[in-house]
Amino acid sequence: MTVPSAGLSGALLGLALTMTFPAPGITAEGTLAAPGPSVIVQPGDSWASVRSRLFPLDALQKANPHLDPEMLHPGEVVRAPYAPVSELERARAARDATERQLADMKARIAEFEKDRASFETRRRELSRAEAALPALRWVVIGLVLLAIVLLVLLAVFVRAVRDARQKAQETVSRTSALQSRYDELRTSLHELDVGLQRRVVSLLQLHGGRVVSNAEVEASITPMIERARELKKKHRSA
Repeated sequence: MTVPSAGLSGALLGLALTMTFPAPGITAEGTLAAPGPSVIVQPGDSWASVRSRLFPLDALQKANPHLDPEMLHPGEVVRAPYAPVSELERARAARDATERQLADMKARIAEFEKDRASFETRRRELSRAEAALPALRWVVIGLVLLAIVLLVLLAVFVRAVRDARQKAQETVSRTSALQSRYDELRTSLHELDVGLQRRVVSLLQLHGGRVVSNAEVEASITPMIERARELKKKHRSA
């Protein structure tokens, strides 16, 4: 007696109990994990009733390829779907690796965002610097011109100070020379005066109370006059 597919949901519900128990004859190294406990198909069960109690229809049919996919028969054993334990472990390891890769990728993305923000900041600073470069160039040119003007003024000032110092030294030297000549002239005039007085006195003493003639006076003072002329020539030449 066949059971229509509409009664499968009742049998599938009983297969939910089979997930926690390994099936006999399946090794732990392996290949496939043991299917769960069997569910005995009862009258009125179908693929749909068993599916509603256990697993989706496609999974049940894949786990029971020896059964008729259209009809269930009383007494047939419907096993729960299973998967190899190694595949579950590989899937878990792959999921963990994917999560780690995702975390690494997020960290790299965060670092990239930081680098990009830093790059954008530097790019903006560079743009501002490039925008300010013409003004800075004019400022530098102005400072250079100002420095040149200051150097020229300093050179002119130094030269003026040097010329003034030289002129002052020349003036001091000339004044000293004039003072020396003046002192020498005064000394010479004093000597002439003293000499004239001595000759007049000696002339008077020589002739006593006699009247002295002009010739005698001239002969007496002629050497002093010659001396005065020599001094005059000397001072003129100096």
